[in-house]
Amino acid sequence: MVHSTLFRLFISNELTDPLVSHCLIEGLDVGFFPIQPGGMNGLSVNIDDPKQSANITCDLDTDKLHGQYVLFDNTRDSQRCGDNKCEWHVKNDGLYLDIQGQQVFQAPWFL
Repeated sequence: MVHSTLFRLFISNELTDPLVSHCLIEGLDVGFFPIQPGGMNGLSVNIDDPKQSANITCDLDTDKLHGQYVLFDNTRDSQRCGDNKCEWHVKNDGLYLDIQGQQVFQAPWFL
């Protein structure tokens, strides 16, 4: 019997402008989601095998800021995201990942 693990991904908008996220889970388009300032959006992915590749890639856009980011990669994030939850914080200077209760800078915006 194979046990799957559910990983949850959260995107928190800490900008003063609305943010639009457009995400793909393993290439499957899950749609566009607007996130208001101070708001959050969540996605989930099931992993059947800890060594299995699983990715969530998101385009993040405001009127002025744009970027495409891999916000979940099972081989990279299954250990560093505590409690099977990855929390991303979108800020003016880029993206931060919550690692053991600390927001750690991960990527700048692509201007």
